[in-house]
Amino acid sequence: MVDYKDINNKDKYIHYRDNQIYKLEKLGKEWTDSKYKQAVLLSYWYETYEKLLRKEENFKQQKKYFKYKRGQILFVNFGYRIGHELGGNHYCVVVSNNDSVNSGNVTVVPLRSFKNKINDRFQVNLENSLQISIAYSLKKTISNLKESSETNRTIVNTLEYIFNSESENLILDSFDNLLEECSGNYKIVNLIYNAKSCFLKNDTDELSNSIDDIKAFIEKRLEKIEKEIPLMQNKLSKALELNKGSIADINQITTISKLRILNPRRKEDTLSNVTLDSKYMDQINNKIKELFVFDKK
Repeated sequence: MVDYKDINNKDKYIHYRDNQIYKLEKLGKEWTDSKYKQAVLLSYWYETYEKLLRKEENFKQQKKYFKYKRGQILFVNFGYRIGHELGGNHYCVVVSNNDSVNSGNVTVVPLRSFKNKINDRFQVNLENSLQISIAYSLKKTISNLKESSETNRTIVNTLEYIFNSESENLILDSFDNLLEECSGNYKIVNLIYNAKSCFLKNDTDELSNSIDDIKAFIEKRLEKIEKEIPLMQNKLSKALELNKGSIADINQITTISKLRILNPRRKEDTLSNVTLDSKYMDQINNKIKELFVFDKK
């Protein structure tokens, strides 16, 4: 057999490569007539695999990865799988006990919709816990976004008051209140400090410019929030429409690259705080032990 990894066989490798691409193309065309759904899934796989391969080099060079906790719900692209292996986009639950920011992999158990029957030997009935967990997180996110929107509007109103007020003490109190309220946002705190400094220097023009800078910053935040709220509401509607019954398919337990994870990838993503009820995690733990842990007698 030719060693295609040997650079001296490059010409033979190119012929080999083109032949394999031709075979895949031929298979796709055959399936378009005989197995249309399989043909579509194969094409999806081409697209996804190409994207993942292009991202792989940068991914491997990362010094730290998102850390996931046991019981956390993820939405993952498992890719094109063979036989009875579960493929495509699915929710799953993290079963890695000690995930690390230094690890690019995580072990998960895929979740799937309940379809009238369950194999008690390999599966755990999650009932409607997945739907409830996702919906709760989305409702909380929507509530936080609305609260943030109100807070930002209050900041704008306070700035208007500062610019038009004639009471130095009240203006300074207003600045201090804003600084306390915005303490978690480094950028806006700096902008407010700058405006307060301009006020203390009695530099009216610079104060006006500083307040305009804060307003522009707030307007961008409000614009982002106003776009995000309907997106979250749409996701909530879809979550509520999910098949209320879900199962954990323990027999499909697998270790995946974190590159396959679609959500969450960041702390602000919708699934970043969604975890499975401990009652069901206990059942999953027991089933994993039953299926894969050998007890000596």
